[in-house]
Amino acid sequence: LSAALEPVLRASPPGAVVDCCGYTVEGAAAAARVLADVPRYVYVSSISAYRDWPPGPVPDEDAPTFGPDAPPTEYGPMKAQSERVLGAVLGARLLSARAGLIVGPGDRTQRLTSWLHRIATQERVVVPASGNATPVAFVDVRDLAAWLVAAAGADWSG
Repeated sequence: LSAALEPVLRASPPGAVVDCCGYTVEGAAAAARVLADVPRYVYVSSISAYRDWPPGPVPDEDAPTFGPDAPPTEYGPMKAQSERVLGAVLGARLLSARAGLIVGPGDRTQRLTSWLHRIATQERVVVPASGNATPVAFVDVRDLAAWLVAAAGADWSG
């Protein structure tokens, strides 16, 4: 990462970074080292960083996240630990966006579109039992991207 970004950082240091590819604690540590001096760092974390999710809803951003002793090989604990690693270096310049289920163009998971496609194309569709009342919240990737760019230009942290 250092070698890849060195020419860019030398030529024109960024005013903000939106990190939408941080997927390992090691990656967060590398980003923190290389980008330690950026004025704003917006990290796309995950609702999975919350220790008690699912089921939802998450009451607010102060809900407990996975602690440092949780296995960072699992997705939720990894995102929570990555937030801590970035926060230790960036402090109040870090904003962690704990998005819910992201859907929209380019979504390879098909979390929402598989259901919509089945309902639109099949005469009968098997669905979960009526007793399943687990709430879910989707966010369109385009809305999230616009919010992340706005957040990078704002003085938000946490």
